[in-house]
Amino acid sequence: MKRSFWSRFGPGLITGASDDDPAGIVTYAQAGAQFGFATLWLALFTTPLMIAVQETCARIALVSRQGLFGLFRTHTSKWIAWSLGLLLVVANVFNIAADLNMMAASMKMLVPFSRWTWLIIFTVGSFLLQVFLKYVSYQRFLRWLVFSLLAYVGVLFFINVPWTEALKATVIPQHIGGKEYLLMLIAILGTTLSPYLYVWQASEEVEEEAEWEREKTKQLSARDRTKLLENVKMDVRVGMIASNVIFWCLVTAAAATLYTKGITTISSADQIATILQPFVGPVASVLFVLGIIGTGLLTIPVLAGSAAYAIAELKAWRCSLNDSYREATKFYAVIALFMGMGLAINLLDIPPIQMLIWSAILNAILAPPLLLGILWIANQDKITKKHKTGKGMNVALIITLLVMSLSTIVWAYLTYWL
Repeated sequence: MKRSFWSRFGPGLITGASDDDPAGIVTYAQAGAQFGFATLWLALFTTPLMIAVQETCARIALVSRQGLFGLFRTHTSKWIAWSLGLLLVVANVFNIAADLNMMAASMKMLVPFSRWTWLIIFTVGSFLLQVFLKYVSYQRFLRWLVFSLLAYVGVLFFINVPWTEALKATVIPQHIGGKEYLLMLIAILGTTLSPYLYVWQASEEVEEEAEWEREKTKQLSARDRTKLLENVKMDVRVGMIASNVIFWCLVTAAAATLYTKGITTISSADQIATILQPFVGPVASVLFVLGIIGTGLLTIPVLAGSAAYAIAELKAWRCSLNDSYREATKFYAVIALFMGMGLAINLLDIPPIQMLIWSAILNAILAPPLLLGILWIANQDKITKKHKTGKGMNVALIITLLVMSLSTIVWAYLTYWL
């Protein structure tokens, strides 16, 4: 069955877009408000690293027909696999809580229901979509939500951007000393290279491969697999580039408005829209709010789903969005549990920014060992067979591992010893 051009985009595009969740929006906007254009160079720096990691995760999943934690279960020790899985779950749950909080507060600006009304609507609605939509329909729904990110491109048309200064800062890293700047760089790296992206990418590629086989009513031939791998490369690269373009737009918008007006502290996504309104007008402010809601609807299923895939794969449970609730009861029950936990955390009235900090800390701890595991698996002939990782991709993976490891060490030093 011949696929349309648009249908070739799936896990890679959705994963890239989910990276710009409400938590990411706050991080990038804070970077622009606090340091102007000084962090824009990271958008260029992280793009090839993201492509390398996500493409590797996709390839090993397609070749092995297993998600990352399924591979960890069969090829590493039990305690390592479960330690990584539980860290992922805790980090994702806090991220879900923060995203729900920001979505509810943002939606309240447009439709003045109570915050808890919107929290429940977003939580229940997102879960029901995952349960009652088959993978193809659900993926199509998420693909269309990607367009919500265009809101942040649109905002730039309502403000006065010093393009020469912004482009210069993109290609030439600016040196700004101090603890706060280093912590912001680490926060951006943690947000941009979040571990949940690796897990979701791999698990959704397994789903995608199964869907291809259903379309063709037979197992993939070597030629089909090669074609699918080529599609994956395009999908991943477009998704990661798009993710970093939005990162660039968010930092630029905040730098050109908030930074120039001396507003350097942001605590929530809805606050950004409120602060921006006098500078960019009501239309751009509404675009910002709609972008928060759209990206949240895109990301929360990815956060809950990636954590559920990890646990289900570690337990060897049946786990597929193509399965009904009766066919994969435990898998969907775990998704419901994690989303419920994210909702419940909001009962504690923890500031959203504090939830993000805790999530970022856990992601910082989790990323290096997870990347090390991915690098090891990607170079095992018995797993990847003839699709073993090339030298260039290995170099990019090693750089990513070193960058994230150094970030964790620097964060620990700045936080506890300096």
